[in-house]
Amino acid sequence: MSMTHALYEFERVIPEAEVRERASRLLDHMVAAGEDPAGLDHTDFVPIAVKMRVRDWVYDALDHGFALDEPRWSISPEGDAHVILPFHDEAHAVVFRTLIL
Repeated sequence: MSMTHALYEFERVIPEAEVRERASRLLDHMVAAGEDPAGLDHTDFVPIAVKMRVRDWVYDALDHGFALDEPRWSISPEGDAHVILPFHDEAHAVVFRTLIL
C-alpha cells in the first residue's frame, strides 16, 4: 500500500448482524479447535472479524491492481462496522465498489 494521500474515499458499512455472525464463527472455530473460551463471548472477536473482512477487501483490490491506502474502521454504538476504503483513483474505487462489494 502506498503512503501517498488517497484521492477518493468511500464508506462501506458492515451491518451489526454480519459483524456478530463473523465474530460468532471465530468463537465457534476456537471451540472446535479445542480451546477453552471461558469468559469470552462473540463481542471479544468483533475487532478480529472486522479486520479479517477488511483484509479480504484489500487483497481483492490489490489482486485487481487497484491502489489504495490503509483502510480505517470503527464500530458504531449500534454495532455496525463503518469501513473507509481510501483509493488513489476514483475509477478504481468505483469499479471495486461495483464488482467486488
